[in-house]
Amino acid sequence: MRNSPCTSRPLPRDLARWLVPLLLLLGIGCTEGYPTTDEASLDSQLLSNPQRLEVMNDVGGEAHRRRNWIYELDSHCNLQVTAQNEGEPATVLTYALPGALVLLKSSRTDRTYNVDLARQNDANAKVVPILESEHWVDAVQMTGLVQLLQRDCSITKESTQPS
Repeated sequence: MRNSPCTSRPLPRDLARWLVPLLLLLGIGCTEGYPTTDEASLDSQLLSNPQRLEVMNDVGGEAHRRRNWIYELDSHCNLQVTAQNEGEPATVLTYALPGALVLLKSSRTDRTYNVDLARQNDANAKVVPILESEHWVDAVQMTGLVQLLQRDCSITKESTQPS
């Protein structure tokens, strides 16, 4: 190791020779376990309603640690939502999608994001919870998926009604 004429400390170039490889090794170790590429994004608008339901069921199965959500859609555009809390019996609710509002809310008390269905212009209407997630991204994705189910149900119903 070369020393500076004024001090006995190593020169910066000598320091860099061993510090840079050490930092590279540390950096490589820190990426272990993380994906090296981004997951392909899903364009929900290009999916059919059965495909959307499949994605909704994936989200509902992973959105909350102690709760599982399952979704089914009948031919009359009624969304059946089954909520299963850990250690409790399942709750099944059905809600007509045409004319429903999809609401996205956050709960500060339990730090979750909630997606609910409600009737438009009816303050006394029952609000149906369709997702409670610990992750904002899940709630936003579910909101979009349900709105697309509504849109395509409306299109299907209009095209099958007699003139």
